[in-house]
Formats: sequence, C-alpha cells, structure tokens
Amino acid sequence: MASDFSQFLQSLNDSQLISQINELTQAAKRTQSTETDPFDDGLDDVLRGLVDDGPEAVSTPVGSPRKEIETAVPSKSPTPSHDDDDEEDEVDYGEVGDLHEFGDFGAYFDNKRRKQELSDQEYTRWENKRIAETLGGQEQYPPIFKDCRIHVNGFTDPPIAEIHRLVVLYGGKFISYLTNKSAATHIICDRLTPRKRIQFRNYKVVKTQWLLDSIKNKELANWQEYRLIEEVEYGQQRLQVDVSPPKKTTAASDALVATHPDFLPHFFAKSRLHHLSTWKADLRLKFLRQCKPLNRPKGQVPRVILHIDFDSFFVAASATKYPEYDNLKVPLAVSHGTDTSDVASCNYVARQFGVRNGMWMRSAKEKCPGLKVISYQFDTYEKISNEFYDYLIGLNFDVVYPVSIDEVLVDASHYIHSQPGPKEEEITKLAQMIRQNVWDFSGCTVSVGASDNVLMAKLALRKAKPDGYKVFIDYSQAELEAFMSDIPVDSLPGIGRHLKVRIEGLCQKSNPMVSPDLRRINQDRLVTEFGAVLGKRMWEYARGIDPIELEISSDSLGRKSVSVDVNYGIRFTNYDELDDFLMRLAQELAKRLKNLGFKGSNIGLRLARRAEGAPIQSEKFLGLGIVDFFSKSSRLGVATYDEGVMGSEMKALYRMLNIPVVDLRGVAVTMTRLVEAKSENQKKLDFTAKPKTLPTNLGKIPDLKPANSRAPLDTTEHIPQAEEIDWDVFNALPDAIRNEILDELTRRGLNNKLAYTSRKNSRKNSPASGVKRYKQKLISPTKNAKYVTVVEGSPTKKKKVRPSTPTKPPPQLIPLEVHSSILDELPTTIREEVLQDMEFFAEANKSPTKKNFFKVTDTWLIDRDKQFESPKFYGVTAVTELQPLLKQWVESSMEQHGPHEDDIARFDDYLSLLVKCGFVPKVSSMVSCIYKCLMMWEVMGSGESVSDALKVWNHHLVRWKSRLTTNP
Repeated sequence: MASDFSQFLQSLNDSQLISQINELTQAAKRTQSTETDPFDDGLDDVLRGLVDDGPEAVSTPVGSPRKEIETAVPSKSPTPSHDDDDEEDEVDYGEVGDLHEFGDFGAYFDNKRRKQELSDQEYTRWENKRIAETLGGQEQYPPIFKDCRIHVNGFTDPPIAEIHRLVVLYGGKFISYLTNKSAATHIICDRLTPRKRIQFRNYKVVKTQWLLDSIKNKELANWQEYRLIEEVEYGQQRLQVDVSPPKKTTAASDALVATHPDFLPHFFAKSRLHHLSTWKADLRLKFLRQCKPLNRPKGQVPRVILHIDFDSFFVAASATKYPEYDNLKVPLAVSHGTDTSDVASCNYVARQFGVRNGMWMRSAKEKCPGLKVISYQFDTYEKISNEFYDYLIGLNFDVVYPVSIDEVLVDASHYIHSQPGPKEEEITKLAQMIRQNVWDFSGCTVSVGASDNVLMAKLALRKAKPDGYKVFIDYSQAELEAFMSDIPVDSLPGIGRHLKVRIEGLCQKSNPMVSPDLRRINQDRLVTEFGAVLGKRMWEYARGIDPIELEISSDSLGRKSVSVDVNYGIRFTNYDELDDFLMRLAQELAKRLKNLGFKGSNIGLRLARRAEGAPIQSEKFLGLGIVDFFSKSSRLGVATYDEGVMGSEMKALYRMLNIPVVDLRGVAVTMTRLVEAKSENQKKLDFTAKPKTLPTNLGKIPDLKPANSRAPLDTTEHIPQAEEIDWDVFNALPDAIRNEILDELTRRGLNNKLAYTSRKNSRKNSPASGVKRYKQKLISPTKNAKYVTVVEGSPTKKKKVRPSTPTKPPPQLIPLEVHSSILDELPTTIREEVLQDMEFFAEANKSPTKKNFFKVTDTWLIDRDKQFESPKFYGVTAVTELQPLLKQWVESSMEQHGPHEDDIARFDDYLSLLVKCGFVPKVSSMVSCIYKCLMMWEVMGSGESVSDALKVWNHHLVRWKSRLTTNP
C-alpha cells in the first residue's frame, strides 16, 4: 500500500502536495474532529486516532488504503520548555457548521472554509506569540492586508503556500477557491491564459510583486500599478493621472439639450469646429492687418502672381508631434476620434482611399481601415502660420494677401523684374526657395502656382499639388488651350455642381473641360444662358482672363459680422423653451459684441427645420440631420448690443418664420452693420487741433448785427452764440432735460441775458411765412448721418398778404449765450445733435438768406416738386446713397446662403417701378453695382455659404439684365 500512497503523492503537483501536507499537519494538532467526510474513506478516523492516542493507537482496517498514512503524519511532541503553555493555548474547534449529507458539496466546502479560517487564526496567534517572545514584544506583522480577501490562481513565485502564510500574517484573508465574483478583492497571478483574461477582466488581477512590495513598504500598494490585465489597445499607453474627487453635477442627459441653462457654455467649450472657425478668422484678420502697411512700388510692370498653399496643413502640422507616423506614407486624419465626429483634415495618402474633409470618422474608417487619427495641435498651427507670414513679409513683395492661415496670394511683380535672369527662371528659383525655406522652419510642404493673374495662378497651383510647383507665364494661345485641356469646369471659381450640370447640357457632354468644351461656346450663348455677369465671366475664364487686382483695403480689415450658431442639441417641445433659449442666445451674442468692441444695427435669424420626410431622430445623436434652412432679418434703427433688444427682435423674427418648435434642429443669429462701440457712445467733435476754440464758422459774426448785441464771453474756449442755436430743437427736448438746463441757467445767473426778438428777425431763418421749418436726420446705416432741412406748407392755413408796416409780434424768448459747461452735462446723443444744429445754422448764417434764396442750384432743383418723382427705396432715391446699401445687402447675404426671398421681391418691385417711370439708367447703375460686388466675392470669398449665395445672386442678375434689354 506504500507504493499506492507514493503514487498518489507523485500524482499531485507542488501546490496540491503542500496543501495535502498542511491539512495532515493541521489535523494532527486538533483535539477533536468532526464527522464531515463525504467520501467515507476512513481518513477522519485516522486523523482522530493520531490526535487522541498517537500513532501507536491508530487502528486501521486491514486492506484500507489509508493504512500507511501514519508514516506520513508526524506525531505530536510539544516543546519541553513550554508544555504548560501549549496545553493552555490549544483550541478545541469542536464541530464546524452543520453536518452535511452525502453529496452536499455546498455544506462541505463551507465547513472546509471555516476550518481554514480557524486554522489561519490559530497559526497567526501562535506566530505572533513566538515572535513576541523571541524579539521581546516587538510588532513584526502590521495589518497591511486588512479588509483584503486574496485568491491565488496558477503559478506564482513565491509559491501559493508562502503567499498564504504572508497574507494571513499581515492581516489579510486567504481564499482557496472562488465561490462568487465578490468573494475576493484581489487575485494574485503572474500569467494568465487568454480565456482567463476574459474571465477575470472585471477583477483586480495583480502580479505577485504587489504583495511583496506592499510588505516591503509596510503599506498597501496601488494595485493599478501591478495590474496584469490592461484595458488599452495594443501599442497604447495608460495615462498616469491623479483622479480628481467626484463633483456634484447634474445628469448628463440634461446638459445635452438646449433647454438646459448651461447648454451654451458647454456647447461652445466642447465644439472644436466653433473654436477652429473663430480662431482661423481672428488669425486671418491679424495677418491682414500685418500685411496692410506694405507699399506697392511705383511703376507698371507685367504682373507675376504666386498662389502658395500648404499641403493638408492641419495634418502636416499635427504630424510633427507624431514622429512615429510618416505623413507621406501613412493615411492620417485630424479629428477627436468618435464615429460621428468630422474629419477636420486628411492627408493625400488618405484621400487616395476616398477620405475627404468633413466626412464622418465612421465613413472614413470604412473607406480606409488603416486610417490613423491624430489630435489637434493649435499651438503648432499658430506658430507655423506666424513664421510663414513673417517670412513672406520679409521678402518685400508688392502685396501679400492672406486667404487663410495656410494659404496666401502674393504679387511678386517688382521682385521678379528686379532680378537679372529671365523671368521664368527667376520665378522658378523663387518658388523653389520658398518651398525649401518653409520646409526648413516648419517641417511642412507647400505647393506654389505662378502665373500672370489670380485665376491662372490658382489653376497652376492645382496642377502643382501636392508638394510641387508650377510656373505658367508668357504663354501662347495654343499653350493656354493645352494647359486647360485637363481642367474640369467646376474647378473654375464660382462654378459648382448646379452650374456644372447646366454647362454639361450646353456642351452635351458629361464632365466637360475648360478647353475645348467651355471655350468653344460663344459669349452670346453664355450670356443668354447664365446672364450678363456670369456668362461674361465664364467666357473670360475660359480664355485665362482675370482682371481682379490684389489689394488690401480698409474694408477688408474690419469685421463685417458677429454671429452665434448652434447646430447641436436643438430639441424643444413648446414655445416657452424656445423663447428662453433665444434670450440666452442673445446674451451670448451681446457678450461677443462687447468683447470685440462692436455694436450692430441689423440682426438676422437663421433656422434649420427638419426636412419633410426626414427621420425625427437624426443619425448623429441630437445632431442636425437632414434640414431645410430659413432666414429673416430686420433693422434695429440704432446700433446696439443690448441683449434685451436683440432677444425681443429674435422672438419677433421667429414668429414671422412660423416654424414648429418640434421641427427645429439649428438656430443661428448674426449681427451686421457693425460700428465701434466707443465711437458710437462718444463722438469726437469736429474741432481743430491747435486752437482751443470752436471753428470759425461757428463763431463768425454776421455782417449786420443789432446794436445792442453782446460780445462773446472772454473765455479760452469760444462759446456758440445764442442766435446760432436752433431753439426749436431745444424746446423739443424732453421736459426733464430742458428743465435741468433752465435751472442751470438760473443758478449761473445767465437768465438775465435772454432778450426778445421780433418775428422779423425770426423770419430770417425761415424761407417764407406760413410754413413749418425743421431739421431732420436721415436714417443711415453709418454713424455720420446727414441733416436736411424740411419745409412744409401749412395744410389748413392759407398764406396771407402782410402789410408793409411790420406789426409787433408776440415776444419770443431766445437765449443769447449758453455756457459750455451746460453742453458738457448734456447726454452724449443730445449734445451731439445740438452741436450739429449749431454748425448747420452757422453755415446758413454766413450769407444773408435773401441773397441766395432765389438762386437756382442743383440742390434747389432736387428739392423742387417734379412731374415724375423718382420712386424711393426705403426712403432713399439717389443712386449714390443706394449703392452703399446694396453693397451691404450683398455682403450680409453671403453668410446666409443668399438674399431672402422677401428682400428680392421688394427689390424686384422697385426695379419694375423705376423701369415703368423711365429711370432705366438708374436701374443699370444699381445692377452694375451688385455685379461688381459679386465679382469681388467670386475671387476672394470661400465656403459653401458664399458659393450658394453667388448662385442665387447670379440667377437674379440674369432676370434684371433681361428686364433692361426688353425695356431699352
């Protein structure tokens, strides 16, 4: 039987053998055993006999497989020097748990666990007592693993028995087997199979070193630093960051929709496209202001235009922070990585797989499974852009016109013609030098296109990309036709998908090229099909003609609009929610206007409505989905950034559009006709710089003055005379302001300087008796509005013939002098109007009224009644006054995908009325003004909104041109 037992022992692995020995040893120490042997193999009887009577008293039945067990269990021989203590310390466990029946494994393993816990407690007590006696009471086993329940799985070093001993000695609880997922707080293992990794993925699985380091440092180590199962993808690293304490926040679902009070700050803080667009606009404005001081050399030379553009700028700049990726070989995209996020930029390797800017990441990864996503690097973008423009400005070109932060147009005409070599050779050298220098300081590639105008430079750049240059200069007609033979018509500026379809119909060919397809169509046919403006431009583009000059004017530097656009989370159920959101949107717009130092007088509301038949739940959660856009704008009359005024106007505009709140998917508000807030609040008076007196035209004394007139006050600053002030305006002031002025006059003792004047003197300022004369300020979008004098005849009274002998009129109180301090205390707007009135009357009093009353002048003729009065458009008749309004109209429509239908309808009615009344030249002038504005936007503008707006404008220009031709 000894051989059987040996074979049994040999069949056990190391951990099982040690466990078997421990069980036998522990059984030998017990004073009593329980009847908990489900196998009925006599082992409990053997162990009981060993404990009670020693090995000699064990009686094993003949043939029992346990007969030889007595040789494997040492007899109990207490230490001679501690016999009494050991006897006192021995614990009688008694029966542990309820007796189980045959096959009741649950009760069996529960009793087994309890026995192990009692055994561990006994061993810990004994070991602590032994160490205390040996080392004189010094504590050796601090409770490092208190509240830790530790299980060991698989091979470990040190082995499981040693780990078991260390765990229980240092205050922990050792678990031999897992009954459920929460049984163990830590699992110690040095290696795991793939299946075990899946099984234990939600456990704290640590390496053995965690246990050893915790004992060494006498404190529980952070298990995450010793974790065996990583939760990151292969090749990635886990960020080692400190976890902040949890904050009390509202539910995430509440913060995702526009009804939440904190939605707007959260949206703009998380919107990368919002940050990117505003950052690009501010940076472009900075470069425009930086490039404006450049002076164009005098003299005319053949033009040389360079179009310089980075190759996939955002990817190339971001890739400088990722040296493991080769931008020329690995497909890369810049985004923040989620499936429904947009691709901000992708390199040319990714574009070969069909990836495009603006595409969702989900679609991009479907087209290019190997696409690598890298993050935004705004600091790097700005650094490279600054270096790029500083470098170009340092080359002393004629004009450096920033198109974007990574794209520029350069007029290098004088630079090239000042070089000694042939022109084409010098342009080639310049392009190579620019490319090499940009690569040296940025690590990014640029492409350069060079030609004799903006259009041809743009097309040359198209042929040069990516990472190249193309010089096309001093070409013949044959060379031009060959150059344009592979350029699709939709590559020309301003020609999009819809115009391409119409051109395909004219050419009767799909995907027509500029040459020869578009070139063979004569100008008359193009004008007939597309209108005078667009048709002529197409004809010129097909022949490489582009008259646009590169200039940086003051108009291009100022900001044209300030807007707030929200295209995510717009979900409303009633009008109260929408009204509250519009007021919060007005607060955001007011904050931006104040930060930029602007006020606006024209506000526009643009709404995105769920398209008919589109799903209620968009593919992107709370996204825009498939929508139709509607817009409405109105004039505020005066420039403002008051959130209450803007919010009320936005509500009124929404009521006009009348879109159901449940169908809203996007809301945008735009403020245009901007003026600087400081200049609007405080006007700088038109005083001369050197003398501290009013201009001479304000204080000039008329030739004939009354004998009793008083001299001006002797002050360092000349005070306007009383007769120079329009007291009708003064009397029309609000009562509170007028009373304050009169009180101040009384306090200063100036009321005794008032005198009566006759109606004869008062008639000097009126063209005729029996009429009403007053000043009126023209409504104008600019701050320097003009004043006109309005003369109205009395509608009820007839003129009477007055006798030659003047009669004494009722006395009229007119102040002769007003102290300057009174004017200083007036509100700014009132003081501005009073001073302008004073200036007007001073100019009028320079010469006697009767002298020029009957003088026939252009002004007099314009003010006369005409048989055919020119119709007014918003109160304006003169073409010179209409043209600025038309320019502003075109400019504001570029951000709204075109003019509003109501505005076009009103303008159509006005043009029809002009043609009917015979003012055809006036119509031609206005149409020409709009055409010139569109030509500028055609070249300088970019973006989907501008492209859509140009298409709408060109369509209406065709109609207006045909109206002129049919009414010569």
